[in-house]
Amino acid sequence: MTVEARPVTIMHCNLSRRQCLSIDLMRPTPAQSVPNIDPAIRVCGSGGEELTSPWRVYLVRCADGTFYTGITTDPQRRVRQHNGELVGGARYTRPRRPVVLVYQETCRDRSHASQREAAVRKLSRSHKQALATRQTVP
Repeated sequence: MTVEARPVTIMHCNLSRRQCLSIDLMRPTPAQSVPNIDPAIRVCGSGGEELTSPWRVYLVRCADGTFYTGITTDPQRRVRQHNGELVGGARYTRPRRPVVLVYQETCRDRSHASQREAAVRKLSRSHKQALATRQTVP
């Protein structure tokens, strides 16, 4: 059995240092599948190209209506931690239980997930609500 692959160029730019890195990879054709891995809905910062990555930025709505943003490799486990079902929830969410996962976004790697988390945290409440409901904000 032969496996076909097609070349893909991935660019990563660090605008603060004005550096760009271009990497050529061999990506499997759509006929191939990776078992037990959900395909990414959208990879943040990739221009819409679909890839798989374990790192996710997530947004949960707390019982008091506030939002909490974080990163993880397993959003369902993390929500259970925030709700006190497992050890390890954030201090912010403890008095605001239960929390509900309202948004998640797949990122290229942990570094990019952390950068995207910081960007989401800086968003206004109306923008976070729009993310939660997948609407556009004027």
